[in-house]
Amino acid sequence: MILAGCRSAEKLIDKAIKKDPKIVIHTTDTVTEFQTFIDSIPYYINDSIAYEKIIYKKEIVTITNNRGVEIERKKTRQEIRKNASLQKKIETLNAKNERLEIRLNAKNEKRADKEKNKTDRVTVRQENKKTRWFIWFIIGAIVGVFSYIAVKQFIKNSFRS
Repeated sequence: MILAGCRSAEKLIDKAIKKDPKIVIHTTDTVTEFQTFIDSIPYYINDSIAYEKIIYKKEIVTITNNRGVEIERKKTRQEIRKNASLQKKIETLNAKNERLEIRLNAKNEKRADKEKNKTDRVTVRQENKKTRWFIWFIIGAIVGVFSYIAVKQFIKNSFRS
């Protein structure tokens, strides 16, 4: 597609771009080289051999660059505005999601702390239970001994008179 110079070619490209948003125009750079070859053909003349020189040229075509130029159609104002509003909506949704994630993380941390505190309280209670029964046993034994002595004294004093 070599449509570089004329205005009608630009119109055709614009129409094609409107139909399809991306068009790829391939351009190639070709280089032609001529190489000369010398060859000799032997032939007989009487009893001797003679050589005839033949010079011929060979054309070699090499393709150096095969590149595609991508042309995109120009965006209209409505498309630009629409894309901008969509981008803003995406940004606000991302911000809301980040805030929600922060809140959920805070709630999960509070729950984890509560569970940890509960387990700490239970272990403290169990430790306290282990020490309390022994203390109560000692207090009960002391009270029992004093009450036994008090009852004996009361009985002795009540029957003496």
